[in-house]
Amino acid sequence: MGRDFLMLNLPEAVKSISQLAEDLVRPLGSHDYVLEMLSAAFPDTDVSDPGWIFVTHRDYSLSFSLGHDEPVEVLLITVHGKQSALDEIRRFCGRTGWRAFDSSTGDFLGSEKLFEKVEKSRNVGRVAA
Repeated sequence: MGRDFLMLNLPEAVKSISQLAEDLVRPLGSHDYVLEMLSAAFPDTDVSDPGWIFVTHRDYSLSFSLGHDEPVEVLLITVHGKQSALDEIRRFCGRTGWRAFDSSTGDFLGSEKLFEKVEKSRNVGRVAA
């Protein structure tokens, strides 16, 4: 089962989803621009269906839903695989200035709360050796 993120273009001042107002969300850009950004960040990008973009790496896979509206308002990302996938999403956010909201934790990727929650969820059920 994957983890879902919403990629949004928000001011840095928005620290939590509770602060989000519709008028604060800016478009990510044109469909072509978003495709260009994804292709530059992820060289193995499969753009055969411009509404769904896929990245397959040996440690993870990412699927991006752009939809077909102009401009692209939000990007849905589903992540499968290892922690390195989150590192790649974080780098992509740094490159674009966009913010990734983790729907499973309720936090933005990069916040300390998110990493604490991820680590706790990884350690559930583990027994110390």
